Amino acid sequence: MICNQVGSQTVYQIVININNPSSQTAWATFTSPTGQGYFSPSTLVLPPWNSTQTLTFTGQVGFNGGNLTIHVSAVVGDKVCQQEFDVDLPSDCIPVEECQFGYKLGDVSCIRTGSGLIYHISIEITNPYAVSATTVLSVPTSMGTISPVSVTSPNGITMQHFYFYPNNGYFSLPVTVTNTIGTVNCIKEFEIRLPEYCPPARRCNFTYQVNSIVCQQQTNGSFGYSISMAVTNPYSVPATITLTATNGEGVFVPATLSLPINPTITVQSFVFYPSAWFLGGNVEVMIEGHYKDEICISYLRMRFNEPCCLTCRIKTPVDLNASSDNLLVIAPNPAGAQSTIFYTFVKPTGTKRILLTDVLGRVLQEWTINDDLKGALEVDTSRYAQGSYLIMMQQEGEALKQIKMVKQ
Repeated sequence: MICNQVGSQTVYQIVININNPSSQTAWATFTSPTGQGYFSPSTLVLPPWNSTQTLTFTGQVGFNGGNLTIHVSAVVGDKVCQQEFDVDLPSDCIPVEECQFGYKLGDVSCIRTGSGLIYHISIEITNPYAVSATTVLSVPTSMGTISPVSVTSPNGITMQHFYFYPNNGYFSLPVTVTNTIGTVNCIKEFEIRLPEYCPPARRCNFTYQVNSIVCQQQTNGSFGYSISMAVTNPYSVPATITLTATNGEGVFVPATLSLPINPTITVQSFVFYPSAWFLGGNVEVMIEGHYKDEICISYLRMRFNEPCCLTCRIKTPVDLNASSDNLLVIAPNPAGAQSTIFYTFVKPTGTKRILLTDVLGRVLQEWTINDDLKGALEVDTSRYAQGSYLIMMQQEGEALKQIKMVKQ
């Protein structure tokens, strides 16, 4: 039994052996009839005969161990049965403030894509506490971005996987691992030696069949293209794929899709929200696949008809006297060590922003424009690796225009 003090509450991890004498699966709900706390999850699936189950019990404020009565209500088929038993919970719980997490750096590898480098970083996390922790891996923002933003580290040993998208070439990367339980942050810092050779990304073996693309109003009130696509996962493990419009024609929501092992073919549903300037046509979609520790890249061309509601996508109408071609310009492009963004907003009200992102939509730089409708921004592009980047012009949260910048 594991016991921890989390703030003003005690948390217990209770492992019990349960015998389900029925030949059918049962669903058992656990409660504390005296109101001493609550279980998470409160309902467990019990297979026939013997099984070992793990319960997490969080005591109410003031509960500090002692006798606990557990009430079980089980459903088997159309029958319901109830039972109670007592356990004795300890009071000498380890505070999470002691930060007894264990860390071990695992594999670090990389690949080269047409948009730059992608590094895979794995870290083994040992969580000795009764509750799960939120694990965040962070790097200096000037060096690049990390995905995913956070993962869950349950009790025990888990291997966590992160992907680093650099702004430039580096040989050494300072990272900070933060495990959070409640309001307690446990921090560990690493210096990771990055591989000097990154082979070209292999092509994904996923296959795609677009079943339908329909422009319609979505549940959030915006108009977008609802897409149904059949995807084949040929690998013997679960996988994920991330979709990006390489030329900034819009964004996919959700951008990352999960692919189970079985069935190997799944129908995925998602929405493509076009940028304000997009009027339909072919869109080249880059698909970044992840399975085990592997990364692969493939491309898919999607054909979109003209948006079904041209006036619904922009809250701020563009002044008819302003040419959309001149709203956002970058020169020189392709960029060398320095380039300049020239912008023209046509309405003074609302929050105005210029964003510089990679082709996966990760924000690398951001500028907030105050009172000026026209202006220029100097960009130090020497910090970025060779490849393609996107510059987006936003007003009141809506994208007015987006252009591609190429870094030589």
